[in-house]
Parts: sequence; structure tokens; C-alpha cells
Amino acid sequence: DQLISSSEFTPNELERIISVLKEYQVEFILEGKENLYALRVLFDDYSKKLSALVDKMRDLTKVIEDSDTLSVMKLTSNFKVEHFEILKKVEEKLSDICSAIVHDSMVYEGRDESTLVQSVEFVPKGINKAVGIKTTLEHLGVA
Repeated sequence: DQLISSSEFTPNELERIISVLKEYQVEFILEGKENLYALRVLFDDYSKKLSALVDKMRDLTKVIEDSDTLSVMKLTSNFKVEHFEILKKVEEKLSDICSAIVHDSMVYEGRDESTLVQSVEFVPKGINKAVGIKTTLEHLGVA
């Protein structure tokens, strides 16, 4: 396996992103090259369910309390559809350093009820699948 390209958040960007998500009490998972991370104070239903799933595949999940030593390529979160205005506020505050990719709605079985949520990935500004495909084509000498 060969890594062709990688883009990560800087420690300052990551600190700012985490601060904004905590401000709005948004659950999230940080996704790195080798590990998944969750801040202990936000490690609840979403993180636990994902952790249980990942642990069955391979032992990658680590729970951390600071962002100084992280290597993070994206963050993933679920937003309840009725709280989607929070996503808009988060996007506005972070629009200079990251982009939100909103996936289709899905039913999430939470602690108390089933809820319609949308999964959202936050990636470094300017990074998307088109950039990845272009980089791969250039690497293969096709573009």
C-alpha cells in the first residue's frame, strides 16, 4: 500500500475546530491515518457506537483529552435534522479552514429514541474527492 497524498489539519486549526464543536456541544470523531479519537467529555452514544464497531474490525480507537499530538485528516459528526441550524453556525465559524460534506439522512438509534440525523464530515479547506482523483490520475500518469 502506498500513500499518494495526505492533507491534515494543523494543530492550531484542530484546536479551533474542537473549540467550536465543543461550544455547540457537538459530538465528533477525529479521524487520523492510524487512529480514531474522541474527547473524553464528548464520548457518548455516537462515539461509543462507532468505537464498538471499529473495535470489532481492528483496535484503532483511542480516547484523548488534548489536540497537541494528533494527526487528523477529517472529523465526522452526526447532526439531528431538527438541529441543523447548529451545523450552519459551525460552518460559518470554520469556513476559512474547513469544508463540511453533508451525507444523506439516516435513522440513528440513540439512548432514548430513534432520530433522523445527517452525517457530516469536516475536511481541510480545498480537499475533496475531485482533488483526490486528480492527484491519483497524475500519479498514474493518466492526467
